[in-house]
Amino acid sequence: MSTLAIVGGSSPFTVELFHQLALTELREQPYELRLHGRNLDALELVRHFAAATLPAWRILAMSDLDEALDGADIVVHQARYGGLEGRFQDERLASMLNTLVDETLGPGGLQAALRIAEGVLAFSSTALRRCPDAWILNLVNPLGISTSLIAGTGLQLCLGLCELPTVTHRHIVDLLGVTVPELAWDYVGLNHRGFLYNLRVGDENVLPKLLTALCDERVDNGVCDIGSELIAQLDAVPLKYFRMLNGQPIHEPGRAHALKKVRERAYQELLQRPAVYPPSIRARSMPWYEHAVVPTIAVLLGHAPSITCTANIGGSNDIAQERMVRLDRDKLTIKSPGPPPPLVAEWMARFRQHEESVLTATRCRTRAAVVAALKLDPLLCCDQVRIAADLIDV
Repeated sequence: MSTLAIVGGSSPFTVELFHQLALTELREQPYELRLHGRNLDALELVRHFAAATLPAWRILAMSDLDEALDGADIVVHQARYGGLEGRFQDERLASMLNTLVDETLGPGGLQAALRIAEGVLAFSSTALRRCPDAWILNLVNPLGISTSLIAGTGLQLCLGLCELPTVTHRHIVDLLGVTVPELAWDYVGLNHRGFLYNLRVGDENVLPKLLTALCDERVDNGVCDIGSELIAQLDAVPLKYFRMLNGQPIHEPGRAHALKKVRERAYQELLQRPAVYPPSIRARSMPWYEHAVVPTIAVLLGHAPSITCTANIGGSNDIAQERMVRLDRDKLTIKSPGPPPPLVAEWMARFRQHEESVLTATRCRTRAAVVAALKLDPLLCCDQVRIAADLIDV
């Protein structure tokens, strides 16, 4: 019997994963699911919902990480190290600096990376002992840094999963009026800092058609927020987080507080009706489960022949890069993209330099390394670096 372990399984948001699994043929298969979490009461609530949603599965709730990971075939790593309080701290930091907040980018992302490092490394150490050959499906933000840390410990089968490139591709497909298989594309990026380019249907470059479609005022699509002028300048479609470089927020202020309220309501709904999908959960969009995690699990468990997607791949010492990959049940093939447009190459060189400095700061934890990372942050100006360095706890 194949075993799926979920680290961070006591979160009520995990019910969305079970909901998405139940929409596939995996629902009827006899797999073992181990839920690991620190809050035993919440863990039992989530276990009860999982058992009702996936009736053929053997569902276990475990507070001991060694036991949960022992011999697992697939591990979904989604623990929130530092809890939502950590996200509150990131928001306060951004507010004090009068800059945009995010748990992956900017000073908030750096502070988050410093906060999660110890927990991520402890998880990796346990996984190396208990399930060294398991596929690790990593969802912990900052995703690039956490994937780098996991891969750096020697776990070879770690994929940092993010749905955003795939979802962006589908937005483009909708705008062009073609099908997903018809639109070919190359991709280069780090998590939340990537670019889709060389868009083509057959031998035709369809970027001009995309720009024309974006000029249609009747269009309502996620790519529209980026803007045709920027896309034309880059000769590529950036992920939505590129808007932060122009001072456009991705998340509304107070997101941590909003998530806490949704989480608390969902707990209460599970208490009242343990087998029913909590209505409050719909207030939080979680497309990563549908578009990244469940399709990957389906392939790894042999219920789909393969999947072509993007994944963050780390090396023993290098930063994790987001790559186009083909995943078969027992093999991962990294696809080599064509040369990116000149401006995209320039941005990627800048992003990589910054990511390397953040990873260095996360590993050595000195003020000098933190300052170096802040100086390379494209979201900060020089005047904010010293203030940020004084506020971030090394």
